[in-house]
Amino acid sequence: FKNNSQATNLPNSSQFGGNRTTVGFWQFNNCSGQSAYDTSQFGFHGTIGNSSAADNQDPAYNTTSKFGQCALTFDGKDDIVNTTYFLDANSSAFTIEAWVFPHDISNKVQYVISNKNDDPEGISRSASIGFDSSVNDAFDFETDGATANPQTRAVTPYNWYHVADTWDNSTKRIYLNGVLE
Repeated sequence: FKNNSQATNLPNSSQFGGNRTTVGFWQFNNCSGQSAYDTSQFGFHGTIGNSSAADNQDPAYNTTSKFGQCALTFDGKDDIVNTTYFLDANSSAFTIEAWVFPHDISNKVQYVISNKNDDPEGISRSASIGFDSSVNDAFDFETDGATANPQTRAVTPYNWYHVADTWDNSTKRIYLNGVLE
């Protein structure tokens, strides 16, 4: 997560160094364990799965990685990483981005990144990068409080994609591999 409105490609934490706008950067490349380390200056570390113990809702480590020696593989059903960061999608401009390698994309509605929580007034706030096979096999960008959800062109399985969503307090944009859709 970044709290500005610029899409960037950040393959490792050394490339953003002292960038104070990056508030969460999870590489998911530990290769073992139940922790997802945030390498931003804020340290919003997460837990792989629902608990500190391994279970069937944990993504698996594998050696097919875009960057580094390993990565997490999510099954598209119930694998999660819980973090301590909460993005208030209505309070400031932000960018959400991810590298994604989809496998089975048929008949699926999946969230790649989902940030949903209730604010102090009890209003649900959310922002997500999702994938919906019922909508042209494309990635989409959803936030609360906005009427249109931009989508990418159709994607195919077994290819790497860099997806970035930006919000500048008035316009949502989605980028696929650095190109505004």
